[in-house]
Amino acid sequence: MNFYKHYIGDFQRDTTHLSLTARGAYLTLMHHYYATEEPLPSDHVSCCRIAGAFSKAERDGVKEAMSFFERKDGKLWHKRIEAELEKSEKRSDKNRDIALAREARKRAEKDAQTSHEESTNRGQKRGTERAQTEHETCTTNSTIPEAIAIASGNTQPHPQRASPAASIEVFPITADWQPSAQFATLAKLSGLPPVPNAEGLGEFKAYWLTQPNTNRTQLEWDNALVKSLKHEHVRAASTPRPAARRAGAHTGFDTKDYTAGVNEDGTLA
Repeated sequence: MNFYKHYIGDFQRDTTHLSLTARGAYLTLMHHYYATEEPLPSDHVSCCRIAGAFSKAERDGVKEAMSFFERKDGKLWHKRIEAELEKSEKRSDKNRDIALAREARKRAEKDAQTSHEESTNRGQKRGTERAQTEHETCTTNSTIPEAIAIASGNTQPHPQRASPAASIEVFPITADWQPSAQFATLAKLSGLPPVPNAEGLGEFKAYWLTQPNTNRTQLEWDNALVKSLKHEHVRAASTPRPAARRAGAHTGFDTKDYTAGVNEDGTLA
């Protein structure tokens, strides 16, 4: 134990009758007790060696200080020090439990973050693979009519279909970016309109224009836009509307006719 609470008032009250040498010997023996967390040896020679007492006055001071300890089982015990050691052990156990719980929480958070990142990476990989497959399929389908036309003797090639918007290439958002035709399908699955509103699309592009290092495929940008609009839709739905203002009981005085039932001379009709 490297630290203990030294109650000055208690110490002064109990050692007022001691000489300066005896008081110093008592403190030295107490410090050894706290440091080793073990009772002192019961013989005078060993205690003098612990206290560093060499002269007769110093050895006498050690003998006087030993009277504050209780002799039991061949050792010198101190009730107050034993109580403080017990409290310190309980604090150590509590601090250890807190530290273990804190480390467990950190590990759980780290594992959850790693799992989320792995799930996100798998989703992006599947999106890229799906976009690549769609791109290859569209490219193959676009060459079939042209091949049929050439085989039949028609040298006029079939107009080639434009490349799909869901390109496998990644790119950052630009000011003129627009969602592809696949956005309507993604939006429908999420319960959103097939066409994004201008305000939501503008806010989405404005944010990602400030992140020029973020690159995604067209399909991934479409999916990110759906998530953004879905978030705004949920937030707007959860925002409570202000209650309609109820007409007060003391209103309509400006429209009421107070002359009804009153004659011109002020008498009641």
